[in-house]
Amino acid sequence: MKKLALTLSAVLFSFIGFAQDMETAVNSYNEAATLVNEGNLSEALAKFLETRTMALALGEEAVNVVNDCQDIIPQIYMKLGEAAAEESDFDKAIENFRNVIATATEYDNNADAVERASNLVPKMLMAKGGALLNKKEYAAAALAFNEVAEADPSNGIALLRLGMCVAASGDVDSAVVVYNRAAEISPNVEKDAKKQIANIYLKKAMASQKAKDSRSALQYAQLSAEANDTDNAQKLIGLNAYNLKQWTVAIAGFEAYLSMKPGATDKVQILYQLGESYKNSGDNAKACGYFKQIVDDPKFGESAKYMVTDLKCK
Repeated sequence: MKKLALTLSAVLFSFIGFAQDMETAVNSYNEAATLVNEGNLSEALAKFLETRTMALALGEEAVNVVNDCQDIIPQIYMKLGEAAAEESDFDKAIENFRNVIATATEYDNNADAVERASNLVPKMLMAKGGALLNKKEYAAAALAFNEVAEADPSNGIALLRLGMCVAASGDVDSAVVVYNRAAEISPNVEKDAKKQIANIYLKKAMASQKAKDSRSALQYAQLSAEANDTDNAQKLIGLNAYNLKQWTVAIAGFEAYLSMKPGATDKVQILYQLGESYKNSGDNAKACGYFKQIVDDPKFGESAKYMVTDLKCK
């Protein structure tokens, strides 16, 4: 009988302990709810997480407490993320939105919250990257844009801005690769991406011309025009092809340049070089046409008159 009495006492004490633990869990939940009402979301979140852990340990009897905690925890993470986003604290916002995804997925109770947070994370990464890009923190900005591009390979804007970061860091060849990817996958950014590529090649062409490397200058100018045709690219094509005695290419470049920029300050010089290019290519009639246009020019007029006489222009 003594043994039985001891067993009954143990059961009684266990029940009393469980009741006390349950009361503690309920009180903890109420404290967390009060903190929410007071606007102390961070403290409330910590309390709800603590309460959930406590209630889980109590088993099926505390399932309602567990469920109530799990309903509100993702919501608090969402509120904290939104508040951080308003303050442009992008890292904190991203952390909280990712916690929304993690908790709502674990609890399997809020698909809408998962979808919303999943859309907000890349937006925050793009905003973070943009802010860093504006501050010329190119390496850090590139990490943000790259993360978006890896998660969504169809995001052409992320790739375009990634290319800007890479180019600004000095690795222009890698930037061209990124810009090409952006142009291929996104019609919305194709024009801007090709402009960036054209600018890179134009700078290379100018540097090569300055170094008196006409062959490289011509190649880069042609690549620039291929990406985004401009008067500057065509002028460089004309000048460097002229230096290389590639008369047909020079003619096409010079004529395209004057077509794009009819009021060019160096128009007379280009007209003279066009005349020479046609003469050297064997088309004297076209050469005469260009030389005759500039016979009255104070700088090139005498040379043009000589050419008109030499070619027996009519």
